[in-house]
Amino acid sequence: MTIAATTPNLLVAHTSVPATSVNELIALIRAGKYRNFATPGAGTPSHLSGELFRSALKLDLTAVPFHGGGPMIQSVLGGHTPIAFSSLPPAAPMIRDGAVRALAVTTARAGQPAARGAYAGGGRLSRTGR
Repeated sequence: MTIAATTPNLLVAHTSVPATSVNELIALIRAGKYRNFATPGAGTPSHLSGELFRSALKLDLTAVPFHGGGPMIQSVLGGHTPIAFSSLPPAAPMIRDGAVRALAVTTARAGQPAARGAYAGGGRLSRTGR
């Protein structure tokens, strides 16, 4: 058994979400402005990233699982679930087009080429949310 490929997860938000950083988003969540985050499905790596984010920061958030990345990103675009944890493929074109804002990337190393192409902000999620 071996790891054949890896892809980062992204924390993305609809452009109506006023946060431009993870810390700003955390403050909005703690103020009760946002209660849900979208995922491409229960038990997916993106869902687990969101649950780790929620748990580590003791946030009152509920995962909303969709049947894949396409329906999930459509919900974010429509503003129904304005926050999402997504893998790179469904989110990257929307980030490049300015339809959603990437707030952080979940990579062990900064600057992985695929993530850098979608998000140039340099924010990474860690156990402290920084």
